Amino acid sequence: MRSLHIIVHKLSLKHIQTNSVRDIIQLYYYGWPDGHVPNNTISVRKLTRLYMWYSEQSIIAGLNGPGIVHCLAGIGRSGCFLVILSYMQSNIFNQILHSTDFRTFVDNLKNLHNDISEIIIPGYYLTHLDSVIEEFIHNSFYVMDLVSLIRSQRNIKSVQTEDQYSYIYQVLKEELKDPIGISDVLNQLKIESTSHRETCINRDTGWCTLNMDSISFDVS
Repeated sequence: MRSLHIIVHKLSLKHIQTNSVRDIIQLYYYGWPDGHVPNNTISVRKLTRLYMWYSEQSIIAGLNGPGIVHCLAGIGRSGCFLVILSYMQSNIFNQILHSTDFRTFVDNLKNLHNDISEIIIPGYYLTHLDSVIEEFIHNSFYVMDLVSLIRSQRNIKSVQTEDQYSYIYQVLKEELKDPIGISDVLNQLKIESTSHRETCINRDTGWCTLNMDSISFDVS
């Protein structure tokens, strides 16, 4: 199973005293080594889109519980993902992402060569083709401020390494250049679906697993 990058578990839990039932969706991502970053951005961008889609579907279904993000220590990878998720969900990011002027600007960039000395977009003066998107992100998003906020709420080491901090910018840049639609994730990446039922395995917590469905995705 570790060759697959994401496993989605859909669990139904029943409380043995109150008989109340709670539905939980868990996204388990395999492709992010502890203390490091993934070897590409597309897998985390797809994970983020998948998380956002499940959050929206959960609200529609009346499941209004909070999302919980955790890794081994809940510091580096968790903090990094939370920053990425926060920006990809933000109004400013989506306004830029869906702006006709910006999409035209990005499409033109893809057709230009590195010898272009300067590129003009209304409201911006950008130079050096290889860094125009990075410069745009640095001028448009205050990543360090959001990292500091998350550190104040979770742990001072949230976003643990310089590579993880740089990876946030890389993810945002690649998503602005080549946005990923949720249909790409749902239609192309589903590999297999399994289902099994379990009896109550942990009475100490008061919750029993009624059943669990698993869906596997390869996001490499």
